[in-house]
Amino acid sequence: MLAGTAGKYARYEIERKFLVPRLPDDVGTLYVVIEDLYLPDSSLRLRTEKSIDGAVTARKLTKKDRDPNRSAATSILTSLYVSERDVTALGDLQGNKLCKRRYAREDGLSRIVFDVFEGKLAGLILAEIEFLDDDACARFVPPDSSWQEVTGVLKYSGGALAASQLE
Repeated sequence: MLAGTAGKYARYEIERKFLVPRLPDDVGTLYVVIEDLYLPDSSLRLRTEKSIDGAVTARKLTKKDRDPNRSAATSILTSLYVSERDVTALGDLQGNKLCKRRYAREDGLSRIVFDVFEGKLAGLILAEIEFLDDDACARFVPPDSSWQEVTGVLKYSGGALAASQLE
Protein backbone atom coordinates (compact mmCIF):
# COMPACT_ATOMS: atom_id res chain seq x y z
CA MET A 1 0.00 0.00 0.00
CA LEU A 2 1.24 3.48 -0.81
CA ALA A 3 1.67 6.02 1.94
CA GLY A 4 -0.74 8.55 0.38
CA THR A 5 -3.60 10.27 2.11
CA ALA A 6 -5.55 9.04 5.12
CA GLY A 7 -8.56 11.30 4.75
CA LYS A 8 -9.10 14.80 3.51
CA TYR A 9 -6.36 16.48 5.57
CA ALA A 10 -4.22 13.62 6.85
CA ARG A 11 -1.57 11.41 5.29
CA TYR A 12 -0.06 8.07 6.10
CA GLU A 13 3.49 8.07 7.38
CA ILE A 14 5.35 4.78 7.00
CA GLU A 15 8.58 4.78 8.97
CA ARG A 16 10.88 2.52 10.90
CA LYS A 17 12.85 3.64 13.92
CA PHE A 18 16.19 2.37 15.23
CA LEU A 19 18.27 2.97 18.34
CA VAL A 20 21.82 3.68 17.13
CA PRO A 21 24.96 3.70 19.29
CA ARG A 22 26.53 6.77 17.66
CA LEU A 23 26.02 9.28 14.90
CA PRO A 24 27.53 7.88 11.67
CA ASP A 25 30.67 9.65 10.44
CA ASP A 26 29.20 10.41 7.01
CA VAL A 27 26.23 12.42 8.30
CA GLY A 28 28.04 15.74 8.25
CA THR A 29 27.71 18.76 10.51
CA LEU A 30 24.46 20.37 9.32
CA TYR A 31 21.41 19.91 11.51
CA VAL A 32 18.07 21.41 12.47
CA VAL A 33 17.19 22.07 16.11
CA ILE A 34 13.75 20.69 16.98
CA GLU A 35 11.83 21.76 20.07
CA ASP A 36 8.65 19.77 20.68
CA LEU A 37 5.90 20.35 23.19
CA TYR A 38 3.69 17.27 23.64
CA LEU A 39 0.27 18.20 24.97
CA PRO A 40 -0.93 15.94 27.81
CA ASP A 41 -3.67 13.35 27.27
CA SER A 42 -3.64 13.90 23.51
CA SER A 43 -1.79 12.97 20.34
CA LEU A 44 -0.92 16.63 19.65
CA ARG A 45 2.53 18.15 19.42
CA LEU A 46 3.64 21.73 18.82
CA ARG A 47 6.98 21.73 17.00
CA THR A 48 9.41 24.58 16.42
CA GLU A 49 12.27 23.99 13.99
CA LYS A 50 15.34 26.22 14.03
CA SER A 51 18.44 26.50 11.88
CA ILE A 52 21.91 26.14 13.39
CA ASP A 53 22.02 29.92 13.93
CA GLY A 54 18.76 29.84 15.91
CA ALA A 55 16.40 31.29 13.29
CA VAL A 56 12.93 29.73 13.35
CA THR A 57 12.34 27.92 10.05
CA ALA A 58 8.98 26.25 10.81
CA ARG A 59 6.25 25.88 13.42
CA LYS A 60 3.78 23.01 13.21
CA LEU A 61 0.87 21.74 15.21
CA THR A 62 0.76 18.01 14.50
CA LYS A 63 -1.54 15.14 15.37
CA LYS A 64 0.03 11.70 15.04
CA ASP A 65 -1.95 8.53 15.65
CA ARG A 66 -1.39 4.85 14.97
CA ASP A 67 -3.64 3.19 12.41
CA PRO A 68 -4.90 0.02 14.14
CA ASN A 69 -5.50 -1.62 10.76
CA ARG A 70 -1.89 -1.25 9.59
CA SER A 71 1.57 -2.22 10.78
CA ALA A 72 3.36 -0.57 13.72
CA ALA A 73 5.41 1.33 11.12
CA THR A 74 2.34 3.25 9.91
CA SER A 75 0.85 6.36 11.50
CA ILE A 76 -1.78 8.87 10.44
CA LEU A 77 -0.23 12.33 10.42
CA THR A 78 -2.02 15.66 10.22
CA SER A 79 0.02 18.88 10.37
CA LEU A 80 -0.91 22.53 10.37
CA TYR A 81 1.81 25.12 9.84
CA VAL A 82 1.37 27.99 12.28
CA SER A 83 2.88 31.45 12.63
CA GLU A 84 4.41 33.04 15.70
CA ARG A 85 1.16 34.97 16.06
CA ASP A 86 -0.81 31.69 16.03
CA VAL A 87 1.43 30.26 18.75
CA THR A 88 0.89 33.41 20.84
CA ALA A 89 -2.88 33.04 20.37
CA LEU A 90 -2.69 29.47 21.70
CA GLY A 91 -1.43 30.91 24.98
CA ASP A 92 0.73 29.23 27.56
CA LEU A 93 0.34 25.59 26.64
CA GLN A 94 1.33 23.00 29.21
CA GLY A 95 3.03 19.78 28.25
CA ASN A 96 6.23 17.78 28.08
CA LYS A 97 9.16 19.29 26.24
CA LEU A 98 11.72 17.55 24.10
CA CYS A 99 14.75 19.03 22.34
CA LYS A 100 16.92 17.34 19.73
CA ARG A 101 19.25 18.00 16.84
CA ARG A 102 18.17 16.37 13.58
CA TYR A 103 20.77 15.38 11.00
CA ALA A 104 19.81 13.97 7.60
CA ARG A 105 21.58 11.60 5.24
CA GLU A 106 20.23 11.21 1.72
CA ASP A 107 21.47 8.99 -1.07
CA GLY A 108 18.84 9.64 -3.74
CA LEU A 109 16.83 6.53 -2.90
CA SER A 110 16.25 7.05 0.80
CA ARG A 111 16.46 9.61 3.54
CA ILE A 112 17.53 8.71 7.05
CA VAL A 113 17.23 11.26 9.82
CA PHE A 114 19.23 10.95 13.01
CA ASP A 115 17.80 12.57 16.12
CA VAL A 116 20.42 13.40 18.76
CA PHE A 117 18.57 14.19 21.98
CA GLU A 118 19.54 16.86 24.47
CA GLY A 119 18.87 17.48 28.15
CA LYS A 120 18.08 14.47 30.30
CA LEU A 121 17.98 12.29 27.18
CA ALA A 122 21.52 13.28 26.13
CA GLY A 123 23.30 10.29 24.62
CA LEU A 124 20.15 8.88 23.00
CA ILE A 125 20.31 8.72 19.20
CA LEU A 126 17.44 7.45 17.05
CA ALA A 127 17.42 6.91 13.30
CA GLU A 128 14.13 7.17 11.40
CA ILE A 129 13.58 6.10 7.82
CA GLU A 130 10.39 7.09 6.00
CA PHE A 131 9.11 4.96 3.11
CA LEU A 132 6.76 5.50 0.20
CA ASP A 133 5.07 2.11 0.59
CA ASP A 134 4.80 -0.98 2.79
CA ASP A 135 6.97 -3.09 0.46
CA ALA A 136 9.92 -0.70 0.66
CA CYS A 137 9.48 -0.59 4.42
CA ALA A 138 9.55 -4.39 4.70
CA ARG A 139 12.62 -4.71 2.44
CA PHE A 140 14.76 -2.19 4.33
CA VAL A 141 17.91 -3.57 5.93
CA PRO A 142 19.74 -1.26 8.35
CA PRO A 143 23.17 -0.22 7.06
CA ASP A 144 24.79 -1.15 10.37
CA SER A 145 24.27 -4.35 12.38
CA SER A 146 24.53 -2.39 15.65
CA TRP A 147 21.21 -0.63 14.98
CA GLN A 148 18.43 -1.95 17.24
CA GLU A 149 14.93 -1.69 15.82
CA VAL A 150 12.44 0.07 18.10
CA THR A 151 9.61 0.63 15.59
CA GLY A 152 6.34 0.48 17.49
CA VAL A 153 8.03 0.37 20.92
CA LEU A 154 6.00 2.89 22.90
CA LYS A 155 8.83 4.09 25.15
CA TYR A 156 10.65 5.40 22.05
CA SER A 157 7.72 7.47 20.78
CA GLY A 158 8.23 11.23 21.01
CA GLY A 159 5.48 11.70 23.58
CA ALA A 160 6.82 8.94 25.84
CA LEU A 161 10.38 10.26 25.55
CA ALA A 162 9.21 13.75 26.45
CA ALA A 163 7.28 12.45 29.46
CA SER A 164 10.30 10.46 30.63
CA GLN A 165 12.18 13.72 31.17
CA LEU A 166 9.90 14.69 34.03
CA GLU A 167 11.50 14.60 37.45
